[in-house]
Amino acid sequence: MINLIVCATDQKLFLGLEFTKHRWRASTGVQYIAGLYTSVAADVQVKENFVLWSLRGGFRATKWLEIFVRGENLLNQKYEINAGFPMPGANAMAGLNFVF
Repeated sequence: MINLIVCATDQKLFLGLEFTKHRWRASTGVQYIAGLYTSVAADVQVKENFVLWSLRGGFRATKWLEIFVRGENLLNQKYEINAGFPMPGANAMAGLNFVF
């Protein structure tokens, strides 16, 4: 790049898989980020490299209700997209989706 931009990467690769059978579904994805600029100040240029892994699953209980679980950053990577603002470590959530 001629002009450096915050949040721009040198390389980015994503690989994902999805499986669905009847009322069940599951998916996973791995994302590799290399050379993410978190600061482009004239005196300090900071780059980050990291790998993120996510996993999701769901069960359609009825036509209008799905139960899901999701895990993000399961490798617990320490990284920042903008310098000085760390992203969350490994985290998980569960919930319900209602279809109207």
